[in-house]
Amino acid sequence: MEVLRYNLFDKLISILRNSPDSELENEVISYLDSLKNFVDLALLKEHSKKLHKLSDLEWLNSSKTISLDNDFKQKLVLIDFWTYCCINCMHVIPLLNQIKMEYDQIVTLGCHSAKFTNEKSKINILNALKRHLIKHPVALDMNLEIWNSLGIMCWPTILVINPQGLIIAEFIGEVHANSIKKFLRICSKYYDSSLNKLPIDFGHHNFDNLFLNSTSNILSFPTKLIMKNDENVLFISDSGNNRVLGVDIERNIIKYEISGKKQIENSEFFECILSWPQGLVYDSDLKTLFIADTFSNLIRAINFEEKKASVLCGVDIKLSNSLGTYDLKGGRKGLEQEISSPWDLELINISNSKVLLIACAGTHQIWLYSFENKKVLDVNSKHLVWWKNLRIEWDVLICIAGNGNERNKNNFYPLQASFAQPSGLSVDEKRENLFIADSESSCIRLINLSDGRVKGFIGGDNLDPDNLFAYGDKDGKSHEAKLQHPLDVKFLKDYNSDKSYLIVADSYNNCLKKIDIKSQYCHKLIVKNGLGLNEPNGLCVDEKNNRIWVADTNNNSIKYLKIDEFLSQDNVIELNEFKIQGFDLLDSKSQASKNLDMSQGMFFEVYFDFKLNKMAQNSWKLIINKDVLNGFFDESNKYGSSYRIYISSKYEIIQSLEIQVNVVYCENGENMCKLFNSTFSLNEQDLKIMHKNKSFLVSFN
Repeated sequence: MEVLRYNLFDKLISILRNSPDSELENEVISYLDSLKNFVDLALLKEHSKKLHKLSDLEWLNSSKTISLDNDFKQKLVLIDFWTYCCINCMHVIPLLNQIKMEYDQIVTLGCHSAKFTNEKSKINILNALKRHLIKHPVALDMNLEIWNSLGIMCWPTILVINPQGLIIAEFIGEVHANSIKKFLRICSKYYDSSLNKLPIDFGHHNFDNLFLNSTSNILSFPTKLIMKNDENVLFISDSGNNRVLGVDIERNIIKYEISGKKQIENSEFFECILSWPQGLVYDSDLKTLFIADTFSNLIRAINFEEKKASVLCGVDIKLSNSLGTYDLKGGRKGLEQEISSPWDLELINISNSKVLLIACAGTHQIWLYSFENKKVLDVNSKHLVWWKNLRIEWDVLICIAGNGNERNKNNFYPLQASFAQPSGLSVDEKRENLFIADSESSCIRLINLSDGRVKGFIGGDNLDPDNLFAYGDKDGKSHEAKLQHPLDVKFLKDYNSDKSYLIVADSYNNCLKKIDIKSQYCHKLIVKNGLGLNEPNGLCVDEKNNRIWVADTNNNSIKYLKIDEFLSQDNVIELNEFKIQGFDLLDSKSQASKNLDMSQGMFFEVYFDFKLNKMAQNSWKLIINKDVLNGFFDESNKYGSSYRIYISSKYEIIQSLEIQVNVVYCENGENMCKLFNSTFSLNEQDLKIMHKNKSFLVSFN
């Protein structure tokens, strides 16, 4: 592979990067012509044949097995090698969608090559497809067989295959986005006479039948959380719905809705178009909620006193066109400075200013925004004094730690340190240390806020900064403990014992962990009531209400535990479900789903000839006279050995009725759970029986 990379693919990259626009097309055509007489053509053909093994893998988003040597002889094929934890892979998704829309002669495929153990779960991959609306076919390279045989080195890597089945380009990383677009435009012209421009129908998308909604039927992949204590409102980044909701936790009702379109009646609405919002922080002095609008690359501000939504800092990604070529230093005014995928926020007071700390996952750095302090009149004091006597002007966005390389490198000098997708932030009580959930290095790290020193704290590899595979699920002290892709960390003080702790959302171990800061010992918290977590992304310590809130992301729900239980010495906790109630949706189809709560009218009785996994989201969908109703199989609708789904009495005459089920079960003697999908449509005779008996039994086996 190295021979091809050096003699062929790297030369193409050089052409695309360095050729003047006036000469670029001729240079690329010359490159494509040279393939016919390429000195290592036999090696290239042999290497390209390794892609044929993709047909041996399981494919998602396709109803048929895909064969590269038979299916695409009149197409250009683009294959994206990715893994769903990778922020740079997420950055490439809009590019792939753009190519798919612009070129019918180009087929886009994905090959999911898992980094973490948790990413080898088919259900988790399906969740990722749904989260990011990935609709092209994706192969599951669970054991990295294709990855290793092709010599792929990092995520993402994009290969381009010509109509003759030869790999003609390899693009490593997201930095080549503009080069890929240029190359495909020229290739489409070059191969035009041999290309078929009819689109290929791959059939259904697997996640169309993956009904992943919360128990309140309103959240979709919630991530970060923050409390507005003056109103007892919990703000939730409802990321899958591209909005932020504020929930009154005493009445369990939605009080605030921040989104591009009002959907919830009786809520206070702030119009603000968000794209996968994540980190939240509320400032009681400014009466403002700050939102990390992650995939827009912005920090937004919601001022509750002025009833106004605005942009605090950052440049909208749609305006910057800078995919993979980000500024790593900063220093410009807030609305002029680009940042990449802000994932979490922390707000602190330092010197004479407020400071917003930003975990920029896209560039693996920590950034800072300094607020203007209008109370300061002395012109010589109109700046922030940071560590090492660094002076930062107000209203400036600047990198304070991390050089942009994705590594687990600690250093006395913060700009020489390296992070790996920092995803969670928390400062300690005295504002001395900033703790960081560094997800891709699977560790908790810290920055000393007085001198900027970056050091490791829990997990990861403390010897080799390039080892980003030092993950696991192990209690222990300091680096002996092991985490798997943690996405949040929060500080908590025990005022009774004067001890301090961190609570960690150890996302890919599907659990919470407790760290004693003084001893640096990490314990896994055991849930005693069996209510499990699935890739928890966010935490919020709510001392006023004695709660630690948890965003249970893949279960599309919010849970909480009591602080006093967390502080106990047995490390056993009870998780509680937080159900959002009393909301009215403006969407008529969603409004119809509320009718299922009524116990009048007819009902479906559903029986399974196997035991459902109670920890999974076991979902159903009814299509009644073209109305779509969603729900779950759980204890609330269990009736003996079957489940009952009630249908509102408003459906007096049912002309058509179909039930779709999506459940998870485990066979006896097997550790691996399986996904079961099935559809049953009632025929004319069945409908007559249902109208007569007011019920109908369906059995799945």
